[in-house]
Amino acid sequence: ARVAYNDSRQNDVDTFELRLQSREKDTFLEWTVGLWYENSNAWNDYVADVDGPDLLLFGFLPLSDGQIIQDVRTTFDASEKAIYADLALHLADQWVLNLGYRRSDVDTKFSVLRADGVFDTVFQGLDQRIGNDESVQEYVNSYRVSLDYFLNDDILLYATAASGYRLGGFNSASTLHDASIYESDAIWDYELGVKSAWIDGRLTVNGSLYRINWEDIQLGIFDFGDFSLHTRNVGEAHIEGLDLEVKYFIDRDLSIAFNYAFTDAILGVDYPTGNAFKGDRLPGSSSVSSSLPSESASAVPAHLG
Repeated sequence: ARVAYNDSRQNDVDTFELRLQSREKDTFLEWTVGLWYENSNAWNDYVADVDGPDLLLFGFLPLSDGQIIQDVRTTFDASEKAIYADLALHLADQWVLNLGYRRSDVDTKFSVLRADGVFDTVFQGLDQRIGNDESVQEYVNSYRVSLDYFLNDDILLYATAASGYRLGGFNSASTLHDASIYESDAIWDYELGVKSAWIDGRLTVNGSLYRINWEDIQLGIFDFGDFSLHTRNVGEAHIEGLDLEVKYFIDRDLSIAFNYAFTDAILGVDYPTGNAFKGDRLPGSSSVSSSLPSESASAVPAHLG
């Protein structure tokens, strides 16, 4: 028998933003306030049918209901309503203090609309999730503070503290475990850096030192008790590092560049259930990375053209 698959997907996103800004530039106070709304709707149809005799497990258990093995439709809806404000305070000729705040109301919902195949019902239990409330709603605050010092027209020194988040979600119920919610995880990023241009703009050198505190980390954990994968909020991590970017334009058709990054990403607390302990390096994080990217002629500064 031959199995044919049909995977159809669609994703629609609608965004609305209303923004008000101060008219005067380079005054003591510049401000921006706004409203933000975004709604995303995605659906997925997945159908697997058998072309030929029914598939048999162990030679006698039928795996297909007629000619259909899987026939499922799922939807994922997400919306965000937010208000935000940004202020720039020109404290002196060379000093600028930037303040930012954002308040978000985030809703996410996962739905199973159809699950008619044997794999969908017997092996995954998706039919039991039809009509269930698998949704998460959160209020999230984000902040940003930065102080810029313009040493001259070509050199900027800055210090920044900013927060961010990743949406939470829903672990669906099954015959072996109850439904559960995992919350958004959050970071605070602290950074010191410099942005500079030299030799009439031909050479740019940018660098930064940073520390990231990551809390309530979302981690996928396989539960051997019910043989399923759950996402949970676990522990915290600390990430420290430096970034360096150097670029030199030889002429309008040729440039050379070098990027370097050092990262020390470690777990901040013990997590024995996941066989992870304080001081362990985070999975997937590299200590050192570097690159020699190329640039097209269109990327050179205008005065070199």
